[in-house]
Amino acid sequence: MEEVVGSFPYEEWANEVQDALSGKGVMAEVVYAGPRAYPVYIDSRDSKKAQEVLADIGYMNCSTGGGHLGLGNVLGWFPFDGTEEDYEELEGDVSQAMDKMVEKLANASAAQAWSNNEDRDMFVVADFDGQIGVNGDLIINRPVPPVPEGFRRTNEGGRIPVVEEEVSVEFVVRGVLQDPEFAKYEKALIEQVVNKVAVQKYLRKGVTYTTVSGESEIYRKVEDA
Repeated sequence: MEEVVGSFPYEEWANEVQDALSGKGVMAEVVYAGPRAYPVYIDSRDSKKAQEVLADIGYMNCSTGGGHLGLGNVLGWFPFDGTEEDYEELEGDVSQAMDKMVEKLANASAAQAWSNNEDRDMFVVADFDGQIGVNGDLIINRPVPPVPEGFRRTNEGGRIPVVEEEVSVEFVVRGVLQDPEFAKYEKALIEQVVNKVAVQKYLRKGVTYTTVSGESEIYRKVEDA
């Protein structure tokens, strides 16, 4: 079974870890998992030995417990004015931010899809938890366009109870990295934490799935008398 040593924001760092482990007989593999995300995988049977190797070169301050390797404690090699408990709390905050970002992106995708139409005589508005699509266009930082003159609301549309949406993990990572909540942290630190949590939550998968719900309004052009 594979185990993640850690996810690094720079490929050079990941390669350093891979080389250090390989030099001591621990097979390691660097994988590209998205922007600023280079996780290093090992065989879980080599966990204890890998922990000793990385401790020797300064990539770890202590064991993460349970005899398993992990880079939960990076306080010794990142500029972070806090304790190990603070770091774990930051990981928790990032995990919650990722969950919210997945929901936001899924709602946006659903709003676009459920409002999309190619009929010039239709005007469709879809709302998924505040993410609004109009005729296939996502409305961002601008008012929702008014219903055109000559269009009347129909009995079509209404509540959309359950929709499964595919969300790109890369977009989730980008969104969380841009979250103002984390702007106070050193850039390299927050990139490390975000990418590490992404690997833990989504492994090597490039997408994740979630269900959302919303509602739509459908208007049709009134025929001239």
